[in-house]
Amino acid sequence: MSSLNKRKSSILLIFLTIFPVLFNIIISNLYLIEINQQINSDNSKIRLTQGTNSNFSIESNYPRLIWIEGVLNLEIKSNLTGEINIAFLKSPNGDFFINHHKKEELESSGKKLSINILIKPDFLTLPGKYKFRLFISHSDSGEKYLEDLNIILGMGYVIIITVLIIFGTALIIILTVKGELEEQLSITSTQNIGRLPEGKIKCPECKRLIDEGLSFCPECGERIPEFLRFNPNSPTGLS
Repeated sequence: MSSLNKRKSSILLIFLTIFPVLFNIIISNLYLIEINQQINSDNSKIRLTQGTNSNFSIESNYPRLIWIEGVLNLEIKSNLTGEINIAFLKSPNGDFFINHHKKEELESSGKKLSINILIKPDFLTLPGKYKFRLFISHSDSGEKYLEDLNIILGMGYVIIITVLIIFGTALIIILTVKGELEEQLSITSTQNIGRLPEGKIKCPECKRLIDEGLSFCPECGERIPEFLRFNPNSPTGLS
């Protein structure tokens, strides 16, 4: 019975730990299929600025699916110099991700500028599909670039904490139940000493029934303590 309970507890622990992860993987893949049907499957996009002269181009490389956190890679190539403003904004439907506002300097014409932006959810952001907005502008010329991005969050911080809590709680329950079962088996074993057949004792090591009065167990060779050598229910033990 103890072995069966342990097996059931182990199966329950594994299920409670893996189920949230599998659930998020399935939901994320469903979102990913939907996004791939709506937009080009190529992660790398090259866009010209939306101003009059198209004086700089943007290459944005971003993950369609992130687990916990991700990175947006930007490469800006321009024939302009001066300051550019970069805004990477979270979903317009709520405060789900951290906003980023950057100012970078285009030092020389024709030089490529590489920028990495961390896509980091807030603590309570749940897995799902989110919209982002990337806005880049050049301070002096008025050139601007605007792009809306769709990114899936596979597993946020709150899901990780939930899994850890479930895992820890299940582990505590298993250890508690195991301790109680071992204590109950110990009590039962002690109580069973009084119900041994007359003239027999139980070896404390191998648990085999042997003749009382023996100093050593003939089955395993274990030395029998003096207070266990006689059965208290037998005539020999009472004398």
